[in-house]
Amino acid sequence: MGTEHFDLATDQNGVQILFRKNLIWMMQTPEEYQGRSARGISLGSTETDLRATYGLPSRILHMTQGANWVYEVPGMIFHLREGTVISWQVGVVKLSF
Repeated sequence: MGTEHFDLATDQNGVQILFRKNLIWMMQTPEEYQGRSARGISLGSTETDLRATYGLPSRILHMTQGANWVYEVPGMIFHLREGTVISWQVGVVKLSF
């Protein structure tokens, strides 16, 4: 049985794109990203902004340098430090615990 691998590309805005067989599995913004999410969240948005825009997350994962707010739908993870968004990921999110 062969091992399938993923490819990683970076677009002109610094967004990293993980893909395999022409399917995008994940995209992650860099910490200096200037764009917005589909619903208007940008770097520097607060926890209050996230709750108002996306509602309560499916899960909050507390990390040593902040927290990850996981939204199973629409498949996003927002990375927060000191209560503000520093980056986010879009892709398949499946909680296994």
